[in-house]
Amino acid sequence: MQKINEIYTDKELGLIYSKEKSIFRVWAPTQKQVKLALYQNYSTLQRQVFEMKKDEDGVFECEIEGDLESMFYTYILNNSEVCDPYSFSTSANSVRSAIVDLKKSNPEGFEDHYIPFNDKDKAIIVETHVADISINENSGAINRGLFLGAAEIGTKCNNVSTNIDHFEELGVTHVHLLPVTDYITVNELKPLSKYPGNYNWGYDQELYMNIEGSFSTNPNDPYSRIREFKTLIKNYHEKGMSIVLDVVYNHTFKTFDSVFNTLVPNYYYRMEGSVFANGSGCGNEIASEKPMVRKFIIDSLLYLAKEYKIDGFRFDLMALTDIDTLMEIIRVLREYNPNILIYGEPWMANPSPLDYNKQVNIGSQKGKDFAIFNPFFRDAFKGDNDGTVGGYLQGEYYNKYQMQVGIAGSVPMDEMDTNFENPLEVINYFNAHDNLIFYDKLVKTGVSEENINDLTYMAFSILMTSQGLPFFHSGNSFLRTKKLNHNSYNASTDINGIDWSLKEKNYDLFLKIKDIIKLRKDLGIFNMKTGDEVREKISFIDNLKDYVLGYIIDDGKNSFLILHNVSKNIEDINMKDLTDKDEIKLIFSNGFVDEDVNNIKLESYTTNVYII
Repeated sequence: MQKINEIYTDKELGLIYSKEKSIFRVWAPTQKQVKLALYQNYSTLQRQVFEMKKDEDGVFECEIEGDLESMFYTYILNNSEVCDPYSFSTSANSVRSAIVDLKKSNPEGFEDHYIPFNDKDKAIIVETHVADISINENSGAINRGLFLGAAEIGTKCNNVSTNIDHFEELGVTHVHLLPVTDYITVNELKPLSKYPGNYNWGYDQELYMNIEGSFSTNPNDPYSRIREFKTLIKNYHEKGMSIVLDVVYNHTFKTFDSVFNTLVPNYYYRMEGSVFANGSGCGNEIASEKPMVRKFIIDSLLYLAKEYKIDGFRFDLMALTDIDTLMEIIRVLREYNPNILIYGEPWMANPSPLDYNKQVNIGSQKGKDFAIFNPFFRDAFKGDNDGTVGGYLQGEYYNKYQMQVGIAGSVPMDEMDTNFENPLEVINYFNAHDNLIFYDKLVKTGVSEENINDLTYMAFSILMTSQGLPFFHSGNSFLRTKKLNHNSYNASTDINGIDWSLKEKNYDLFLKIKDIIKLRKDLGIFNMKTGDEVREKISFIDNLKDYVLGYIIDDGKNSFLILHNVSKNIEDINMKDLTDKDEIKLIFSNGFVDEDVNNIKLESYTTNVYII
């Protein structure tokens, strides 16, 4: 008898729709019978039931003549009724799969809209939750908390831009959206603008090709969520920004009663005997190494990339996705779009039965074409994530060496050994959606209010002048707070919603951060591709105070001196120790300048850049 792990089909699964007929296919090799249920609409109890035929690969298929668009369907088996795991859309709260004509789901102009080329190797990434962008009344949005709210153009909080215009003004290249594929713990029929506690980050996945309905204006209209998400993508693209989706292929919210486990019990998940493995810390972990699981992951990613014109993917708990599957994902996605950005978390919550050599841990990315988050640089910046331990910025200057390592893209310099080979393997960050937001972390470590502004700027200036790919959380640029909530995954919108009045209050800081982002883009010296290039072009200045970071980048045409003073002290540095020139050009000092100088003076909390 053939073992289930040996059963595979390369057939197209899910709904294959045309006006003439619809074909339904679902893989369920251990089932003896699967029936198709058709419903005229999302609410009726009346249905037509059809027998499905099973082939030698375990695929049940049913072909229905006629145009079934706008109807809904489910699969019936073993007294259970489930959606199609390949659903393109559903009714509210994922009760029934929808029969949609995807050609009708495009907003006007979407199919041929302008898609910017933002080089994946020069990405500047801001992370945000869709609802956070516009849920606050001071966002100026009409469709607060929805796809359309995040996509609204021309919104303001008093005199400052918000929402999409804010991200464009800031100068980021990529907007990373927390999960927008279907998740299960919010009620899609209770909009956040009226029910502020109906919130979740979205790491509780249900259907991976279905877009989350709580962000749509009409969750029971299967076209609404698709069309409105495409509107968001189109508007961000036309503003010059690329879209990265946060995807969660390490676990599902449901376990024994999930769509996957109902169809093929104990196949889609890693098992330890009769118990679901729990490397995710959420009750299960997806068995990515199994052939049909790998197929599903790749099918769904390719669908999202093609149908929604997605520019990149960030993988949650990437360590739980086996390296062979990940490399096949990269091959397939890059074959479709060579510029697609791929990065993820190189860790898991608990031990996993997945062979250690197949896990994507820190170091697994060496010499491969994807990036991972760098916790060493993060911790050197600020200390621990949620506690009172500070980092380099708060005066713990023993972190200076680790800061230099991070600035150099974490690649080996001289005899040192690191977990990275090339700087493009590194996502540099001091803050993400997890843990205390940066402002709150500074508060918790005792930083005075008068210094928080300066240290936030210094964090950004070091981040933006380091090798590797910079990443930060929305609102970091104007001191966003989450009221010391270190895990706001299901907190209400008064915690999670961006308070845009803070941008107005801290506008001077925002403008300085905007300038340091522009400096990174203009100079083009912070996007080195290889460790050899870093070792050839970067040299650190060792005879500086502990609170001053200094390095020279020689790009073959010019030598750039970058100096960061993270203290309140004013520092004079002997220019003759660095160059035999009588004058050098100062091009940046917490903002753009153009000045010939004959001395090097660093004001407190300042980043200076010179051409020497």
